[in-house]
Amino acid sequence: LYPGGECRKIIGMIPEFPRRVRLYDNLQPEENDLIVAALEENQGNLSYRTKAIGKLAHFTGMRRSDISNLRFENVSLKKEEISFIQQKTGLKACIPLTPVVGNAIYDYIVNERPQCDSDYIFISANKPFIKISPDSVSETARIIFQEVNIRQEKGRKGGLHLFRHAF
Repeated sequence: LYPGGECRKIIGMIPEFPRRVRLYDNLQPEENDLIVAALEENQGNLSYRTKAIGKLAHFTGMRRSDISNLRFENVSLKKEEISFIQQKTGLKACIPLTPVVGNAIYDYIVNERPQCDSDYIFISANKPFIKISPDSVSETARIIFQEVNIRQEKGRKGGLHLFRHAF
C-alpha cells in the first residue's frame, strides 16, 4: 500500500518481543479414560475418599481448596446442587450434583468417614478428625495417577488441577 517503504521504517522502530507460548500439559484422551475407569472400579486400591475427591475434581472442576473446605451444608440433595463460596475468587458457585459425584460422596460418608461432629465432608482418617488440607486433596491426584500408572515421569505435571482442565 505504501510504495515509499514507510511501513518498513516504522516496523523497524518497534522492538521485538519474544513470543512465548506456554502449553499446558493437559490430560490426553487415553489418560482420561484410564482415570475414569479407575474412579469407577470397585476392586481397585483407591479408597472411597480418594474416589470421591477424584470424581469431584474430575466431573465438577472444583479447585483443591474448595474441595477441602466443602461442608455438609454446601451439598443440597433436594436442589441437587453443590453451592459454595470459591476461596480463590470469593464468588458463589452452584454446580449440579450429578449421580456419579453424589454417590461417590455418599459411599465415602457411609463406608469410610469416621463418626465425628465435624461439619466438613472430607476429614482426616485419624484423631483429631479435622478437615483435610488442600495439599492432601492434591495428594489424591498423585495417588490416582500412580494407580493407573500414568504421569510417573520426573518433571511431568500430575496435580489435581489437571482434572480441572480436563473438565
